[in-house]
Amino acid sequence: MKKAIVLLVLVGTVGMIRAGAQSKTTNGADYTTAAGLRLGYPFGVTVKHFIAPQGSVEGILGFWYGGINLTGLYEYHMDLSDVSGLKWFIGGGLDFTSWNHGGYKGGAAAIDGIVGLDYKIAQAPIDLSLDWKPAVYFAGVSGFYGSGGAISVRYTF
Repeated sequence: MKKAIVLLVLVGTVGMIRAGAQSKTTNGADYTTAAGLRLGYPFGVTVKHFIAPQGSVEGILGFWYGGINLTGLYEYHMDLSDVSGLKWFIGGGLDFTSWNHGGYKGGAAAIDGIVGLDYKIAQAPIDLSLDWKPAVYFAGVSGFYGSGGAISVRYTF
């Protein structure tokens, strides 16, 4: 099952990168697609793709206590200041988590929120992002989890 999910995420990532390369339209961002590492919770890989002038979708494949975390988000980006490439964003989505740690196996589903800063470095194909991603779990376990957040470093296309 894990191999099927990883394969699905990789195929989706390649598709988003190809779509971004084919449609380099002007949007509110300084890039169309970016892929890289997410350093925090969940730790893993992240791909962000703009589908509207200020709207993006982000997929996260995280690794967590012997299991995985799969997150899908929609994010709305807005200018923050006169600093070129700096935006703030807010959004939400869903995540599905599994774990196999210390003799405990399980899985859960949550509704996620996200708020953060996104900075595309001028003259370099690098995007940096800092976010807070709280979640409300409703299946498998229940309750509020407010410790999610990360720094992401992505290569832009």
